[in-house]
Amino acid sequence: MDMIRSAGIVAVVVAATVLTACGGGQPAKSGEAPSPLTDSASAGQGGTVVAPGTGSGGADPAGGGSGGGGAGGGSAAPVTAGGGACVDLSSPAVAKAVAGLPRFRGIGYRATRGTDAKLGSCPSLLWVHADLEGGTGSSPEWDLFFDRKGYLGTATDRYTSFTGFFGSTDTSVALQYRWLNPGDATAGPSGGPVIVTYTLSGRTVTPDKAVPSQVFDGGATTTTASTSAAPTVAPAPVSHCSEATPETLRTNAEMNWGAQIVKPFTVDAIVCADEWATARIPAREAYPQNARLLFHYTGGGWSGVAFGSGFSCTDKGVPAATAARLAC
Repeated sequence: MDMIRSAGIVAVVVAATVLTACGGGQPAKSGEAPSPLTDSASAGQGGTVVAPGTGSGGADPAGGGSGGGGAGGGSAAPVTAGGGACVDLSSPAVAKAVAGLPRFRGIGYRATRGTDAKLGSCPSLLWVHADLEGGTGSSPEWDLFFDRKGYLGTATDRYTSFTGFFGSTDTSVALQYRWLNPGDATAGPSGGPVIVTYTLSGRTVTPDKAVPSQVFDGGATTTTASTSAAPTVAPAPVSHCSEATPETLRTNAEMNWGAQIVKPFTVDAIVCADEWATARIPAREAYPQNARLLFHYTGGGWSGVAFGSGFSCTDKGVPAATAARLAC
């Protein structure tokens, strides 16, 4: 039976913000016990590589049986299944994994949502979101991954707040991270969003980028006014156009607007200017009209901004000079 293998990385838990009500609260700086369920890819970056492995002896961390395998595991029901659903939040596998999360000031977590699919169409990578018992929207939370055999680990090595589900495919789950900036009300984070896509290969889940460090510290920090009278010069924009490939933008489009796009589809006519890019879904027999896409490079990757045919790039936050370069 598979067990979570160490990727040779030490899990760490850093103090983060716990807010007892949407309108107030202060960052908590008390330490947490290390999570036994996650391997940290980098303490500095905060992201993790969830790497279940081949440790000797012992039982499956989620208490599951052989199931149907991991990715492409066949038609056998996942160990998380119940009530006709691929993920039953009250299943023993989910309950055991959530119970093993590090408690926050003596308080545990409860599974509140997860993969929404019926038996017979279960994806290879399943996810569950767990909120602090009795918490609010700004309280600590975790996201957990499973395959058909059992529990794989958590998306991050520390708890987060303001994290949402963004989209999924058979072998990937995209999570949206937000955080508080200075001056934000606790119920209104302005940081982000940054989309991180976690992809399953075998029984290893790997993120496509690091989770921003602000996510783990609540985001809001004390700033000190500069005492220098010298004018500041904005740095020149960095171009990420080499990463705006048809494959990358198509995958992002499917994550963002998959329910609205008639399939199959391709992406072409890419125009890129620094950290903004447009692309086209060409007309085809299934949908005889071109569609335009707008993307923004943020948080270490391209994120979808707009989909359609009649939007204005400047209305979507593109600087006027950049919009002119994009002919948008």
